Order: sequence, then C-alpha cells, then structure tokens
Amino acid sequence: MTAVSVIIPTRNRPRMLLQTISTVCAQQVDLEIIVIDEGSDDPTASRIASLEDTRTRVIRHERPLGVSAARNAGIALASAEWVAFVDDDDLWLPDKLTQQLQAAQRMNAPWVFGGALEFADGLRLLHVHSPPATVREAVTRLPYANVVPGGGSNVLVKRDLLATTGGFDESANLMADWDLWIRIADIGEPALVDGPVVAYRLHPGNSSKRVDLMLQEAAYVEAKHRHLRAGDSIDWDDLYRWLGAAALREGDGRAARRLALRAYRAGHRGALRRLARALLPNRQNGTFSPNPHEVGWPGDTRRWIEQVVQAP
Repeated sequence: MTAVSVIIPTRNRPRMLLQTISTVCAQQVDLEIIVIDEGSDDPTASRIASLEDTRTRVIRHERPLGVSAARNAGIALASAEWVAFVDDDDLWLPDKLTQQLQAAQRMNAPWVFGGALEFADGLRLLHVHSPPATVREAVTRLPYANVVPGGGSNVLVKRDLLATTGGFDESANLMADWDLWIRIADIGEPALVDGPVVAYRLHPGNSSKRVDLMLQEAAYVEAKHRHLRAGDSIDWDDLYRWLGAAALREGDGRAARRLALRAYRAGHRGALRRLARALLPNRQNGTFSPNPHEVGWPGDTRRWIEQVVQAP
C-alpha cells in the first residue's frame, strides 16, 4: 500500500525538478509522486517521462494557477494516508520520510516536521535551521511566526487532516504554508524530528525574494488568525530579521538595508542594529554577507547533496 503521496508544483525548472525528484525517489518508503506542471513552456513533461518511473505522474495546468492551487490539485489526487510537499528547487535528505513516519508513529501525531539546511551555489552551506525545541513551543509560536523551517518542503501530514482543514488557502501563495500549519496545529499537535530533513537552495529564482508580496501576505495571515493571539500582532520583528538575514546571506546588501529601514520606520526592535550590519561589507568578496565562511555540513549531507546536484 502506498504510504506517502508526494506533491511537487513546478514551472520551467526541469533540471532542478529532476534533482528534486531524484531525492524523493531515494526515500525508503512506498510512495507516489504527483507533479503539477504550472504551464511550463519548456520540456518539463518530456524530461519527467524520460525517468520511466511508474510512481511519477504529471498533471498539467495550461496556465499558472499559483502554488496553493497546484498543491490543492495534488491533494485531490493523492491516494496515500500521508501527504508530503516539496518545491521543485528543494532537496530531501535520504531518510526524510522514514524519520518523519517513525516520529509521527511514536507521538501518534497527524503531522510532523524537522530541521532544514540552507545552501547556495558551490555547495556553500549558509545556515542550519533547527525546529522548535518542544512540541508545545511549536504550537504556541505558530500563530506568531512560521517556525517550520524549509517551508512547504518540510511537512508530512495525514491526508484526512488536510481534508478537514480544506487544504491551502488559495488567497495566498508565499505565506500559504504558514497559514495551513497554523490551522492544522489548532486541530492536532505535530511530532518533531531533531535533525535536518530538507535542503533549501538559494538561487536567483527563489520566491522568497518577492519581499513586498511576502509582507502583504503576512498581514493577511495576521488578520486571519488574530483570534489565536488574543488580538496581538504576529512577530513582525522575527519576520524582518529572517528576510534581512536571507538577503545578507545572498550578498544582497541593498535588499537588507531596505528591509532594515522599513522595519525601523515601523518601530520594530533591533532594526538599527540590522541596518548597521547590512552596511558592513564582507572584506573577502565585497558583498554584504555576514557569513563569509561556510557553515560546517552535518554528517554526510554534503556528499549526498553533491551527488544530487552534480548528477548528469
């Protein structure tokens, strides 16, 4: 019996998509892979067909409907008890699903997530994102901040729970995963995997660079779930810190300064300190990254990622 349905929205990224699929196929569980092609005008479908993997099928939208609608289309086709999502530029570690299924079974939990790695070209590991220390911390913090590292590519969730919550809110895309985690956490607590389960790749096409839209959608999530915070605001300082740190790790000092100024004008804590940090160039390469040196890769993960991204 198929254990996990894996849903992958994609558009015009055939090379990265094949790398993503290779890490999904390496999972040691019975699975099906549902690729939702969002109107690609490149040979995405033919490249997937060349894999000759009967577990993989492609559903095509003639025009892009947005990542939330694509994920919901995949959910409607899913047949397994568990559903997982992965973006077409992210990579799973080889025991991702095994660890998550075991953790969910131990905790009798309807959903589960772990940590994430963030890397860039040249296999530079920029950050290791850990999950919250406890389940209670995760549930308590979710209405204030997205504590699930790696976005939608991290979570494994029971299909019945997705049906109960109605899936992804198609009014949002960049923050739709956070909105869904808030709603499912209000029904059932997650299990946690201590270590990283997904590797998130920074590159010029990352949707997280659409900062203005992210902030707009964060305001939407804030208003939608205000009742869970007794009327309090979301943790805007945490969001600005995360966006600014991501810009700095990419060497985009201009974006980091703009975010820090925006946070300062809005009265958020630590904005001046982050602005000063964004103004200090990295002496080594002239960019504005606070992390000129690589973070150490944990375990054998570098070898695994290297094999994936350098495969023909």
